[in-house]
Amino acid sequence: MIISQILENVVLFCALAPFDNEQSDLMNRLYLDTNLNQIPIYKEFLKCFITNELMRWPKIEEYYVKNFKKESSFIFENNEKGIKRLEDLHKRVIEHNIRVIAKYYTRISVKRLTQLLDLPAPETETFLSNLVTNKTIYARIDRPQGRISFRQTEVTDSILNVWGGQVKSVLDLIGKTGHLITKEEM
Repeated sequence: MIISQILENVVLFCALAPFDNEQSDLMNRLYLDTNLNQIPIYKEFLKCFITNELMRWPKIEEYYVKNFKKESSFIFENNEKGIKRLEDLHKRVIEHNIRVIAKYYTRISVKRLTQLLDLPAPETETFLSNLVTNKTIYARIDRPQGRISFRQTEVTDSILNVWGGQVKSVLDLIGKTGHLITKEEM
């Protein structure tokens, strides 16, 4: 009983923590813990943050937060800390969704991003800007065209260096092949 309460709190506080490598590693390790099988709703909740899929806030709030409110050890309402935790959880869901979108899209319109996040444009831009300044993702916003680019532009020198290296390796292979053919003919 005590282990399950501790795991519940660890899962919830891990979800509330800002995203970084350590938080991601801890979530993945927690998900593999066999004791988490005793509390399946928390395992499902943790899986939402581990998988690269969008989470809809209304569904998270309706299903998970509603069930978490019943728990006495972790309260999301009735005091300032609980309300702050609920707001932080909402932020973490939005940040997770932006990271997932950045993985799958190279360019997206602001309108479509606001639809996917269920947020107005100014809030979407604020969350996106925070993730860019924390260097969690790379993004550039083109306000006149209403587009967001998640792909980093490559420097022409690096493109030419990569191309030159590939051409050199192909020429080396051709030289080795020609040498082997000559050797076989003799």
